[in-house]
Amino acid sequence: APYAKLQQLLKSERIQETLLAHSKLPDLKQIEKLSTDQQTNVLVDVVNTCLYSGDDICLSYPSGDIFKTIYHETGHLEHLVKIGKDKFSSMPKPEECIERFGKISDITNDFINSKEKQQIANRVSNYAPESPLEFVAEVYRKLINKALGGNEKIPDDVMKLYNEYGGPTI
Repeated sequence: APYAKLQQLLKSERIQETLLAHSKLPDLKQIEKLSTDQQTNVLVDVVNTCLYSGDDICLSYPSGDIFKTIYHETGHLEHLVKIGKDKFSSMPKPEECIERFGKISDITNDFINSKEKQQIANRVSNYAPESPLEFVAEVYRKLINKALGGNEKIPDDVMKLYNEYGGPTI
């Protein structure tokens, strides 16, 4: 969540001063309107500006989330191994489908247009509704956290959908 991290960084007066000195102090109201990719680019620029200026950057993560990206990406890898390249390749985000195949795949189309599946995915994370691949990786991340002693609660309907898409066993 790059926007949340930008908000966190900009609470520091020292960081605000550094960015202002480099004419790079962002307007959070404008950044909020940007896509996640654009917000990520702004975050990278802010962090690089501060680091090159000698400022320490400290971002806090909720308990158990420090390895969030690693668990998520491992979920993609385990999912690929379990279901195979052909099936895995048929589940990306709509824009990736269009780029690869010239149209949205049936499995992704069904996922993004099913009100029930979208409601289930939204209970997992803000990113899970993007595609079946992202849904599986986000559930996998939660399952890993749970297996490592976290207090994740994974509802039965989430697990049913996870299994429908071939989510890997933990």
